[in-house]
Amino acid sequence: MNILLLTDDMLPGGVPRHVVDLANGLSERGVDVIVAATDGSSRNGLCEGTRFVNLPITHHQSLRKNYSGLPEVIPGLIREVTRSKVQIIHSHKRYSDVLARMVATVTRVKHVSTCHNTFNDFKRLSPFGDFTIACSDVVHEMLVKEFRKPGDKVRMIYYGVVPLREFENGTALSARIDLGFESTTRVVASIGHLSKAKDRETLLRAIAFLRWTAAREDFVLALLGDGVEAGRLRALAAEFRIENHVRFLRADTNVEALLNVSEFCVLSSIQEGLPYALLEAASIGKPHVATAVGGVPDFVSHNETGLLVPPNDPKALGGAIGHLLDHPEECKRLGANAKVKVQQQHDYDRFIEETMEVYEHVLRKS
Repeated sequence: MNILLLTDDMLPGGVPRHVVDLANGLSERGVDVIVAATDGSSRNGLCEGTRFVNLPITHHQSLRKNYSGLPEVIPGLIREVTRSKVQIIHSHKRYSDVLARMVATVTRVKHVSTCHNTFNDFKRLSPFGDFTIACSDVVHEMLVKEFRKPGDKVRMIYYGVVPLREFENGTALSARIDLGFESTTRVVASIGHLSKAKDRETLLRAIAFLRWTAAREDFVLALLGDGVEAGRLRALAAEFRIENHVRFLRADTNVEALLNVSEFCVLSSIQEGLPYALLEAASIGKPHVATAVGGVPDFVSHNETGLLVPPNDPKALGGAIGHLLDHPEECKRLGANAKVKVQQQHDYDRFIEETMEVYEHVLRKS
C-alpha cells in the first residue's frame, strides 16, 4: 500500500505531530509512506525510511498560506503521486484538502481526508475527499448534518497518542533550568498556534484577573506557539502589566519537557476539533482547564478529567486556574483520571489499525 500524507506544514503544532505519529505507525506495518508539507521541526520525528517532500504551502512564523507557491505545489504533487504510484492521498487541514482534491482528480487516485476541527464557513471550499475521518463525535456530527456528507463515507476515529515520557525528579529539574524557570516556579502551560481560534486574549485577561483582582503572584503562564497573533498578544501582556507572569516560548520548544515541569494546562479556544496537546498532556497525567467547545468535552469531563469553562469568559477561566493552583491534590486526581482515559480511548495501535481499515475500504471501492 502506497500512501501520501499531505498537510500544510510540519511546523510545531498538533496536526503535524499527529501526522508524524500516523506516518510512523503505518511505516511500522509495512506501508510505503510519503509525507508532503512545508518543512518544519516536526519532521524530525519521522522514522527512518519515511520520505519527505518539502512544498511551499505555508509561510514560516506567520503560518499564512503561500498562495504564490501554487504553480510549484500542484505540479510537484502530481509528479510525486505518479512517480511513486501513490494509491491514496490522505490530507489534513482544509487548504491541503483542496490541494489533494485537485491532484486526486488529475491523477485518478483516491482521496481520504481527516477533519481535525469544527467550522461552518467556506463550506463549498471544503472538499473532504472520497472518505472522511472525523477526530471526534462532534466533528462527525458536523460533517453529516452541516456538510451533508453521506454517513457511509464518514468514520469517527479517535486520535491515537504515543505516550510522552514522564521525567524523574532530576530530569525535570534540568528541564526547568533549560526552559528558564526557577526551581520553585509554578508553571501553567498553554500549547498551540497563536491564532484567533485559540483566543489567547481571553487567557491573558484571565491571568490579569488572577494577578490584579485575586492578587496572585505564585505562578507563570508558559505560552508555547507561533502565529499571526504573536505581536498583538505580547502587546496585550504589556498593557495588562502581566509580563512577569507570562512567558512566550518558541514554537519549537520541547513540548514534552514543558508538560513535565507544568502543574496543568489551559485551553482557551473558541473553536476546536480535539486538541492533540490536550491528549499528550493527559498521557503523563497533566489535566486541562479548557473551554467547552467542539470536541473538547469528548475528552474533558468536568471535575473528572479536567475542568470545563465557557468560552470568552476571562473570570471563569481565571477562577478555574486559581482553583487548581489552590488545590494541587485535586489537580493530581484529575490528571490521573485523564491518563487512564487517554490510555483507554486513544490507544495508538487501535488508531493505526482503524485508519488502515479505512484505506482498505476505499481501495476496495475503486
